[in-house]
Parts: sequence; C-alpha cells; structure tokens
Amino acid sequence: MAGTSTKRLRKFCIFAGSYPGKDEYFENAAKKLGEVMVKQKYEVIYGGGCMGLMGAVAATALVGGSSVLGIVPTTWSHLCGATIGKEVRVNSIQERIALMMHSSDAFIALPGGIGTLEEIVCVTSWSSLTRNKKPIGLLNINGYFDSLLCFLDNAVTNGFMFTEIRRILIYAATIEELFEKLQAFKCFPDINESILGKRKIDDDKRDLDCSLSL
Repeated sequence: MAGTSTKRLRKFCIFAGSYPGKDEYFENAAKKLGEVMVKQKYEVIYGGGCMGLMGAVAATALVGGSSVLGIVPTTWSHLCGATIGKEVRVNSIQERIALMMHSSDAFIALPGGIGTLEEIVCVTSWSSLTRNKKPIGLLNINGYFDSLLCFLDNAVTNGFMFTEIRRILIYAATIEELFEKLQAFKCFPDINESILGKRKIDDDKRDLDCSLSL
C-alpha cells in the first residue's frame, strides 16, 4: 500500500514523566531534546507544569527562544507547578488530548510512568481513527520502551492490532534518528478502508469455514 508524505512537521507535542528518573541521562536527553527544538525552530506543546522531564524540555526550549504551549486541565493546575511558556486551561483530560491532537503535527514521548503511557496509547488510538494521521515517536533512551514495543509487536502477531496502526508509532534510540524518522513518516489516509477490507475478508473466511463444518 503506497503512502503519501506528510507536510514538514513543525509543532511537536511532548509527553514525558513529571519526575526526572533515577539516572541523569534521562534529564540530559530531555534537555538535549529542548535544544534541538530550538535549533530547528520547532514549536513545543506539552501538558504544562515545570517538573521532571517534561519541565526540562519546556524550560530548555523556552530559554532558547522556541514557542512553548502548556495545555493543563483546570483540576490539575496545582499538581505540576507553574506552566512554562503560554498556558491554556481545559476542563478535562479528554479535552486536553483533543486540543493536543488538533494543535500538533506529531508527538514525541520520553520515558515516564503510567500517565505518559496513557498519553501514548490514547494518541496512537485516536490517530489511527482519524483521516489525518499523525506519527508518535518514542525516544527509546537506554531501551526504556523495549517492553512496550515488544507488547505492540506481539499484539500484531496475535491479530489484535493491524500493522497499519502499529506503523504510526515510531521509535529510535537517539533524538537525531527519531526526528529523521518522524519527518520521513508516510501517512496512509486509506488505513480505515484497508482495515475494513481485511475485516471483510476475515469475516468471509469465517463464514466459509462455518458453512464447511456444517
């Protein structure tokens, strides 16, 4: 199935832990990501606050001159500290994800906990259902996301996820490689039609198998 190139990506939504992690290379990578955002004149969109890895990316980017937008649920505004850059408040997590999807060209996830995992899964699922596909990149620092990638590949192998959806989620061990892959991402606007076609073939095969067994 042939894909079409996306426009050049400029606005990146960053998902990352609100803690710095136990090893300094996590925070160093977050700061380096912020520096690359500045160098490439990319815009940063994130979940607000000033803590952990997400705060390190936002602060580095803002100090360097990048545009930074924090999208914060009103009920969470007291949990993560003052937002770095411009702040927009929303009423719910669902509204925040929807605004992130609308405002961003692509997504980058750094190491984090259950909140970061929720964001990765939610955006991947939402992106797979929309016609305008947006890639999600995992910055796989020291193999942090290896287990998640293994799970997703296993879901494809066992027929619980389509390969087209799995392709939306990209990973790389370095920032440079990740941006290269994200910018080269080919969207598949007919992914839903492809999935529906495969489901019809599977349904037809099951109907045939059932009729033969009678």
